Amino acid sequence: MLAAARLPGIAADRPQTHHDAMTTPLRPIDLHTAQRRDPLGLDTPTPRLGWGLEGGGRGVVQSAWQVQVGSAPGLADLWDTGRVMGDQQLGLAYAGRALASRTCYHWRVRVWDAAGKEGPWSESAWFETAYLDPAEFAGAWLGAKPRSDDERLTLAAARWVRPGAAHGHELTCYSVRCELPSGARVVLARLHVLADGHDEPWSCGVYQYLSVNGVRPDSCGNLPRRCVMAYDVAPWLKQGVNHLTMKTFSYPDSAFIALLEVQLADGTTLRIPTGDPAWRTRGLAKQGHDKIWEDASADSWSATADAGAFGAGPWPAEDPRNRADRLLPALVLRRCVRVAKPLVRARIYATALGTYELSLGGQRVDDRVLAPGWTDYRVRVHYQTYDVTTRLTTGDNLLEATVGDGWYAGHLATPFGCSWYGTDKALKLALHLDYADGTHEVVSTADDGWQAGTGPVRLGDLMEGQITDLTRSAGAWRAPLALPAPQGRLQAQPDEPVRRLLELPARTLVEKRPGVHIVDFGQNLVGAVRLRLRAPRGTRLVVRHAEVLDLQGEVWTENLRSALAVDEHICSGGDDDILPTFTFHGFRYAEIRGLPGGIAPEQISAVVFGSDTPERGAFTCDNPLLNRLQANIRWGQRGNFLSIPTDCPQRDERLGWTADTQVFVRTAVHNADCAAFYAKYMQDMLDAQHPGGAFPDFAPANGCADKGRYGWADAGVVIPWWLWRLYGDTQTMAQAWDGMRRYLDQRDRTAVGDLNADWSFGDWVSPAPQTPNEVLNPVYHAWMHRLMADMAQALGKTAEQAHHRARFERIKEAWRAKHLGPDGRCTTSDTQAAYACALRAGLIDGAEAARHLVRGVERHGWHLNTGFLGTYCLLPALSQAGRDDVAWRVLTAETFPGWLYTVKNGATTMWERWNTYSPETGPVNVGNMNSYNHYAFGAVGEWMYSAIGGLDRAEDDIAFQRLVVRPVPGGHCRHASCSHRSLRGSISTSWAIEDGRFSLSVSVPPNCSAEVHVPTPLGAAGVQHDGARHLRDTTTHAVFAVGAGSWRFTAVA
Repeated sequence: MLAAARLPGIAADRPQTHHDAMTTPLRPIDLHTAQRRDPLGLDTPTPRLGWGLEGGGRGVVQSAWQVQVGSAPGLADLWDTGRVMGDQQLGLAYAGRALASRTCYHWRVRVWDAAGKEGPWSESAWFETAYLDPAEFAGAWLGAKPRSDDERLTLAAARWVRPGAAHGHELTCYSVRCELPSGARVVLARLHVLADGHDEPWSCGVYQYLSVNGVRPDSCGNLPRRCVMAYDVAPWLKQGVNHLTMKTFSYPDSAFIALLEVQLADGTTLRIPTGDPAWRTRGLAKQGHDKIWEDASADSWSATADAGAFGAGPWPAEDPRNRADRLLPALVLRRCVRVAKPLVRARIYATALGTYELSLGGQRVDDRVLAPGWTDYRVRVHYQTYDVTTRLTTGDNLLEATVGDGWYAGHLATPFGCSWYGTDKALKLALHLDYADGTHEVVSTADDGWQAGTGPVRLGDLMEGQITDLTRSAGAWRAPLALPAPQGRLQAQPDEPVRRLLELPARTLVEKRPGVHIVDFGQNLVGAVRLRLRAPRGTRLVVRHAEVLDLQGEVWTENLRSALAVDEHICSGGDDDILPTFTFHGFRYAEIRGLPGGIAPEQISAVVFGSDTPERGAFTCDNPLLNRLQANIRWGQRGNFLSIPTDCPQRDERLGWTADTQVFVRTAVHNADCAAFYAKYMQDMLDAQHPGGAFPDFAPANGCADKGRYGWADAGVVIPWWLWRLYGDTQTMAQAWDGMRRYLDQRDRTAVGDLNADWSFGDWVSPAPQTPNEVLNPVYHAWMHRLMADMAQALGKTAEQAHHRARFERIKEAWRAKHLGPDGRCTTSDTQAAYACALRAGLIDGAEAARHLVRGVERHGWHLNTGFLGTYCLLPALSQAGRDDVAWRVLTAETFPGWLYTVKNGATTMWERWNTYSPETGPVNVGNMNSYNHYAFGAVGEWMYSAIGGLDRAEDDIAFQRLVVRPVPGGHCRHASCSHRSLRGSISTSWAIEDGRFSLSVSVPPNCSAEVHVPTPLGAAGVQHDGARHLRDTTTHAVFAVGAGSWRFTAVA
């Protein structure tokens, strides 16, 4: 049972008292290598080292440091820097003796304070290399082909059909008649469909409308796919006669193939493939096509004509993703490993085309899921390292790998379809055994002795879900096939893996009608439903997932579009513990069909999947709605940080959209350690960069993403800039420099008179009116040049710094000349986003923007009127303009549109749209895009930390070394506190207003300083403090300077 108390790897921080800081020595903590703690499996010869600090007393700074790296703890036989003067804590490149592959290294550090006092050595940290040269990774890519129809695509038994005669209409319709007996109870009903015959992927395949008995099921997709799709039609079937109808485009030589599969509670299975007389067809004019549902049984329908078996004819040849010899169930590969003598170390290096899990002796080797994660497999494939020393026993050990379709071969987001990277799942693995007698043995997929087959996982698809048949065991063993290697280069996984993070119990379990239960987990999350139960052998359980319920209390799945998101389990007859791990879903509610009587809520739970980014921050205040908002932000981040930063986790999208990513970076970093996660994603962006220089709108992209929309593609500049500013990571910035330069060059080439009005997504999903592209595009263009100038200075690129600074000024002046009137009003778009984005980008200043920005807020009833880009900028811009009061008013508005409106309406994660739900209508599918877990609007978390909590950074700060503490009381809050465990150490602030007094506590880590702004109109004379250095007074604040340690201030409120 997984603990629900906290995420793995996150230790509770021990509060440091003033006495502790005065008496404990200055010592290094939180040693990290390549942005991770004790990483297993690095493939870089010069990993970057860093450390935090604690202790040493008030004002302590690091004046010198010494690092030792050795082959064992306490040794320095690889590298001893000696005493090096300076305050460097981060980004120290290893420069000792050459590292070897597959070797564990230990390192430690000690520091000296300003007085030259030597501190103790840190605890020993370690890192272990994998293959420094990917050519060392021995082993073939092993896969298999199906041996029977139950291992092939579902349509293997169906026939391609077409109209018997030309009908001359734009659309061809197909309908199937299915009669269910009286008293029948449907457990599962799926319609598997594929239409083919045209080579334009955006206009071929199944049209978006499916009808069941005259009703469009809410699981019907919004765009066509050139691969087999499954639709969940169970909720719309009835006893008696049913008609299911679909429309396809009419093209020369087009054809259609389908299978309706219905499972009843009494064990009866109905299968009606095309080719059966129950299927009929007719033509239809595109105009008025929605009326088709009214005459599904009319005489205008005629018999279909046979066009060939699945796997024959021209259609599968057009698209290899629909080959009849594609293996549908998860691939199982196994081998016996004999350990003949005592082991000292055993490591598995493995990866897959698909997602895979490993087991030894029938037990999983760890809690990772969905490895190797998502990359563009044409460019790079990550492999993982596993320590299995304690998993192996003397004698024979069964090593088994299960490989599902994953991102490689399964269904992906709408523009991808399925099998975008390839059709054949495969595994590559090497097990290294180091024996006590000094000998070494390698067992790899290049060896004989491997067997291939299939097992209980009959389908493992990210969008469709997982089918697990526990009445089957792995069998029908045959020799595996050696498959061609992918194009992408092998690389050790550079970030933390996706793991099972938490397990939440069912909050309620309600039987809606016989055989149909609805579970509420109380929290919108990402993962899968776990069931622990005993049921008769062959009992079929079907789990549907939803984020919300409709007004009738039924699961609402319309927003999933074509993502089936259904798990199916067939029970073994014994004690079953079922958790699908070859798929993931976004859900709060689950509808479960087929549960046996007497099941208790304790037997049902939800397991949360996500990238294991350790939590590093906390925010709380005395407003429960704001606390819930902070929880929603964190849950949105937790669920959408899954190998890549997805926009949403539930529908047929789940893409790494770049605008969502770039607006959320700073909030994300406050909440969790995302250094390695974002660095990996930046490499995904570089891998997807277009030849002309444009970054993609989402990554990984495989060539599908549009080229460089403003506010989206700019993430290719924003992410390296934030990694440098928040983590001191200059390595990612340097590696991305050429890509960033090419991107800005492309922007400059396409601008007309320094301005660019190309179509873009703009201030996405903002309430009307939306800010025009001609206003926002140049703002982002200028902003990126400003960031590039900063980074050029940090990298010592003087000429480039001057170039980018000059370009910023040119675009700024051109924009101001075109869009600003003499009074500072934006004459072309008087919107909140226009002022907020321009102010934050540095094109206008606070004084000139304040009046117009505030008027725009007042014009909308003191509510925001912004989308993804404008919302990110709005509250910081108001504070920058000196209007914290208005920022507070916008944040705490409880009516539409606004953050607390979502909280008041039951949100437990961030919504994609402000108008996604109301108590009167229930959930609404605005624009067929309505996610209830979309973290972009959670970018407000940055302002909550920096303004409400008061924990901010100086403008020129690197990695939280120079802090600014400026809490902004307001919104009827009387207390707030926040903390962040940065790479340098732990930071915290806490303030309260009580009995007319304002009190503020601040904790600053060693080697850092803070400028503290205490709100008071009386200046320093009105502040009591314990030794801070007074800097200046303003009309609203007394400003002090403090160094490391704990500090307290009190003033008249």
